[in-house]
Amino acid sequence: MCVLTSEDLAPKLRDAIAQLGGSDAKILELASGGEGFDSLADAMMPRAVPSSAFVEQARRNVGERVQFLTAYGALTAEQVSDAVGSQASNRRSLASRWRAEHKIFAVRVPPNTFVYPGFQFDFDEGQPRPIVGEVLAALPPGLRDGGWQLALWWDTPSEFLEWNRPAEFLAQDPAAVLAAAKAEADEWAQANPSVAT
Repeated sequence: MCVLTSEDLAPKLRDAIAQLGGSDAKILELASGGEGFDSLADAMMPRAVPSSAFVEQARRNVGERVQFLTAYGALTAEQVSDAVGSQASNRRSLASRWRAEHKIFAVRVPPNTFVYPGFQFDFDEGQPRPIVGEVLAALPPGLRDGGWQLALWWDTPSEFLEWNRPAEFLAQDPAAVLAAAKAEADEWAQANPSVAT
């Protein structure tokens, strides 16, 4: 039988508290209380335990994200610069500028990195596909700013594209993808009449 001492636990607890935004002082405060270990464990527990349905939805969402990145590829800002032949000394600036100008979008992946789905670029021209910026501008407000919800819009079969995915249909018929984005925005506006677009 292995008995853990406070010396064994201290580094692990210090790491756990640090991840929760605490400090060594917080460890001492909690551990010195009348209940010691139980007080510390209680402080480290989540405030609410997620339901099994919530956990299952999160699992499915992670699967969709992995599938999206596998299907379309994703480039870091530095890789975007390399792929389009940028000579800028700041390897991140080009992709960041294009994202700020709403010509492309990014998704966040752990630990805290933005990556840019590959279908957005015309690598022969060294530029974003112009239609991507037009589609982003046409989408409803909740989608156009980027992130995973937007990424999954590009990967969801659309009735406006005869049940094809916008990302896959982009090279074949960019005008149809733009029309699908406008139709999505129209539906959203009808469902949310009090919100400005």
